[in-house]
Amino acid sequence: MAVGVVIECKGATLDQYDEALAKMGRAPRGRGAPGSLFHWVTATHDGIRVTDVWDTREEFEKFAGESSARSQQRLGSPPRRRSRSTTCITMTPRWGLPDPA
Repeated sequence: MAVGVVIECKGATLDQYDEALAKMGRAPRGRGAPGSLFHWVTATHDGIRVTDVWDTREEFEKFAGESSARSQQRLGSPPRRRSRSTTCITMTPRWGLPDPA
């Protein structure tokens, strides 16, 4: 079942988001990751908000895990836990979206 994902990144900027995309080999307004049905990013009063819809929760979790590991390898630093005070991820089951054909 499709899942909505909202990621609040306090203190982050859209420029930092674009830099992170580039490090992952992606481009702003480019093609989404496999399993991603919708992706939108906006600035908020204290950071950025990423809003996604994924085919399944598992596809999002796989992408998030692989992206984090690749970023850490590129930076040459060990994996670290993010502080919940800076990033918050909320997932909800889809509602009102047609089933993908």
